[in-house]
Amino acid sequence: DAIDICTKPLECGYIAGEEILQSWDVEKIALTLMLSACGAFTSLTITSHLTHCRNKMWYWIFTIAAGLGIGFNTVWCMHFVGMGALHLDGGKESGAQGRLMIQFEASFTIVSCIAAWIIAATGLHIMAGRNVEKRAKVDLEMCVRLALASTLIALGVCVMHYMGMVSQTGHFTTHYSPGVVAASVIIALVAASAGLLLLLILPNSMLTRLISSVVIAVAVNGMHYVGMLAAHYQVTPDITVLVSPVVWNVNDNTVSVIALVLDLALYTVCNFYGDAQKRELEQLRQVEDTRKEQTLQRTVTAAIRSVEELGHPMIVIKAPDFLELCIEEVGRLHEEYRATGHLKVFDTKADVYEAKANGAFI
Repeated sequence: DAIDICTKPLECGYIAGEEILQSWDVEKIALTLMLSACGAFTSLTITSHLTHCRNKMWYWIFTIAAGLGIGFNTVWCMHFVGMGALHLDGGKESGAQGRLMIQFEASFTIVSCIAAWIIAATGLHIMAGRNVEKRAKVDLEMCVRLALASTLIALGVCVMHYMGMVSQTGHFTTHYSPGVVAASVIIALVAASAGLLLLLILPNSMLTRLISSVVIAVAVNGMHYVGMLAAHYQVTPDITVLVSPVVWNVNDNTVSVIALVLDLALYTVCNFYGDAQKRELEQLRQVEDTRKEQTLQRTVTAAIRSVEELGHPMIVIKAPDFLELCIEEVGRLHEEYRATGHLKVFDTKADVYEAKANGAFI
């Protein structure tokens, strides 16, 4: 409400240097949870296609798009909508009323968005940047990649968050509690590790991605709001400008709509291509299976012809009996099994033709 906005805090009864009371909008906090969960789900869905992606161009498209889903939608948009949940309203000492306006410097706001995007995409590339045959394999190398990617993505979340905090401008200065800042960094690391680990160890399915995205959303929001609790605001007579006088009034609804539309577009395009790629790989596997079957059939046909033109002794054993033998035994069975009835040795063509005439299949 415009009536509640205080543009000149000293005239509203605030005292210069006093701490400003903080309050929170619960509905916007719920909105940030939804935005970050949608962004994480989109990013994880795109990342799952990297398991099958052999085309280098599309690999980078998927990686950049997934980085956009995490860095922009999950973190950046959530951050600025979450900043709108914060109200600086009331002087702690003076008891003054009137909400102080929070604006954002354009330069830091843009840089924080790009930094989050690039760092997230790099982290996802570390996770998926191995041979396509090994991307879904959980081994020591993948564990190392998981640790590096988690650390980098956590770093991206923290860089974006605190750059976004620094970009705040208004009639206040901001001070931070080091212990709470450290706690927010730890939460960010746990968030990234948990989300990627769940995606790695659970089967690749929509349910897996939903669980992982909820874990990431809760943890990223936890990091954000714990990080905001580290901030203490003090009244200043003049507007504090760190770098650029160009400021933005970030509209929560506009940011939310942009994030959700971008989620839908990324999910639709990448999912369509990813599913088409899976179908293509399945067709290639079917062609390969057919080729192997045809090769086997040619081998059997050639073997049958060789039997008809037999010029050497041939050993025949029933298939169930043969499958029960150890491979080491096979070499010494020729004469040993002759008398048991399990093994028959043909020494001449006549013996073969006689066996076939009696219904034997060779």
